[in-house]
Amino acid sequence: MKRKQIHDCTHLTLDERKIIQTGIENNSTKADIARTIGKDATTVAKEIRKHRKLKPRNTFNRPILCSKMKNCPSKHCIRKCEFYEEPKCSRRD
Repeated sequence: MKRKQIHDCTHLTLDERKIIQTGIENNSTKADIARTIGKDATTVAKEIRKHRKLKPRNTFNRPILCSKMKNCPSKHCIRKCEFYEEPKCSRRD
């Protein structure tokens, strides 16, 4: 049984990339953005991952951010600590 192809297998245009950017700014999901431009959600995800620029974290009062900071057995958070773990950002990842 052949799978029905619903997409045109072409590159994204500049207008489609602008729609993706607007969708990100409006906190739309990747699936919603994909439905808007008529592409697959994985295409949108790959495009976002390929062209994103990560901003440095604001570490004004906490120069070292650790996801285990509250429950850390050593209580001295440094990057060389065996329990150190970079916090995950679900919005970014």
